[in-house]
Amino acid sequence: MERVVSSGKFVCATADCASGVIECNGAGAIPPASLAEFTLRANVNAVCDPSLAVKGSDGTVIACKGACLAFNQPQYCCTGEYSTPEKCPPSQYSMTFKQQCPQAYSYAYDDKSSTFTCPSGGNYLITFCP
Repeated sequence: MERVVSSGKFVCATADCASGVIECNGAGAIPPASLAEFTLRANVNAVCDPSLAVKGSDGTVIACKGACLAFNQPQYCCTGEYSTPEKCPPSQYSMTFKQQCPQAYSYAYDDKSSTFTCPSGGNYLITFCP
């Protein structure tokens, strides 16, 4: 729980920055704190099939759609007659992503290698500060 105390400084009950501000500016928070890291690949041109590419106003590839979004076909969306794991294997497109990021979720039934759960369950509240 965060609050602003009478001094005007920002204070958190856990993971406070100890500097009275919301952002820790790379200094790290005082434990107990949880850290989540995300890696974004800047060079999507290297792995994005042209039929999945999203291009910016200058024509460069800025993102890559999944095959379901790009083609809206049952075999890529795992719908209709393809609505079971047995009938909807990974496509050539999802395999390209999987080769680059083996632990990333790449298609509808990619649960076995890319969805992780806590063995005893969990009760988490994730708050993104402004």
